[in-house]
Amino acid sequence: MDYVLIIDDKTIRKMSMRKFRQMIYASHFDRDYLENEQNKKSLEMKIELALKDTNFELAKVLVEELEELIKLL
Repeated sequence: MDYVLIIDDKTIRKMSMRKFRQMIYASHFDRDYLENEQNKKSLEMKIELALKDTNFELAKVLVEELEELIKLL
């Protein structure tokens, strides 16, 4: 899904999923949660790249960082 339709007071508004998620997160989660979630995604991408390069030592270190970050969520 790329877009969400918001119906509010007989008005329909088209919103990207990114903006919709930001709106929902902002109203339901604190900033620390959002920052940790972004860091989690970044670490996941780095792990994927390390595994593609068969750099298992780096992947192991990144997985340990990811595990610590997940504990905060």
